[in-house]
Amino acid sequence: MNERTAVYELLNSQLIAIFDGLLAKRPDLLEEIPEGAVVIMQIKGEEAFNAWARRITEDEESVRPRLYLQFAFKTPVKPRAKRPLSWAQVKELDLQPVG
Repeated sequence: MNERTAVYELLNSQLIAIFDGLLAKRPDLLEEIPEGAVVIMQIKGEEAFNAWARRITEDEESVRPRLYLQFAFKTPVKPRAKRPLSWAQVKELDLQPVG
């Protein structure tokens, strides 16, 4: 695994944790996500990460619904293991179907 992949995996896991925490507080948001859907994490302005996240979720045979969950942060994203991203840093969150 190269360094960029490791950084993207860390970033993706932090985004998932933020979203998981939000769903715990707002379970009504689950109504917007079809059962069995693939939720693809995206960050506004981070095209290299976004392309990586789309690529790892590609499955030509999958008929599962796919959604983009785009985060916009108040400050530039700098993923770190010591100080992970948090909900307090999120400026906007947008959930959209793919296609």
